[in-house]
Amino acid sequence: TAHHRPEHAYFVGQLLDRLREQGFTHFGVEALVDSSMVMERGFAILQDGFYLRDPIMANMINHAIALGFHVVSYDSGLENREQEQAKNLVDKTFKLKKDCKLVVLAGYAHIDEKAKPKRMAAFFHEMTGIDPLTIDQTRLMTGICEDMRVDNLEDVFLYPNKDSTIGTDLLVWNNLSLQNKPIGFKMSQIPVQTNIALPDSVSVTDSLITISVFNKVDYRKNINASPIHVTVLPLNSRHNIIKLYPGKYLLQYSDKNKELIYSKDLVIHD
Repeated sequence: TAHHRPEHAYFVGQLLDRLREQGFTHFGVEALVDSSMVMERGFAILQDGFYLRDPIMANMINHAIALGFHVVSYDSGLENREQEQAKNLVDKTFKLKKDCKLVVLAGYAHIDEKAKPKRMAAFFHEMTGIDPLTIDQTRLMTGICEDMRVDNLEDVFLYPNKDSTIGTDLLVWNNLSLQNKPIGFKMSQIPVQTNIALPDSVSVTDSLITISVFNKVDYRKNINASPIHVTVLPLNSRHNIIKLYPGKYLLQYSDKNKELIYSKDLVIHD
């Protein structure tokens, strides 16, 4: 995955329900700093990792925990980072539970099984004897596949890797658009279109307003909870429609100096 491409995390988040149904038990996430804290808390906060400032990445982790995954952090800051990543994964999964089933969200070339010097996936294979199924979302993210013949290009397409010099099994062309997508991954529920724009009664002078949407239950437990959605609203716009699943939310509106100018609770009913 490319950590800066939220559609990559969104795609993985959509797969988590089916992966759990198929018996996967552990979810390794490179972007996490300390998964033990996240598991104990039950949700991500901003301090859990730089890339968790992206609400979609945080939503993906929160959904994994809600589904019963054991979320695992495994990154390393040591010089032999690739080998240490693999070792951390093994130590936190198969050494503790031999029959676990593991899915890993890794960044870029860490999953390349043939690269020189060796990458994390190759070390993992050596340590466990498991030949991982590696799926690359980054190789095609700036190009269009020549054999693409579809009418709807806003989708995800899977290709076998025909280039023997690249050490991944499958390539994904992720062409998802996140516009108008529901916030979060509660796919068993029906999302509700909701206007989160600043009320007319609130007077502000800034040209731009930042709107942060929080899961209210999580925010009450920890005010550093990662927002589930962040958007910037032009001052002259009084409409910002998003799709929220049923639940309790907190909306915060901030000015360009990150000063809170307005907040309100929001309940979306079934």
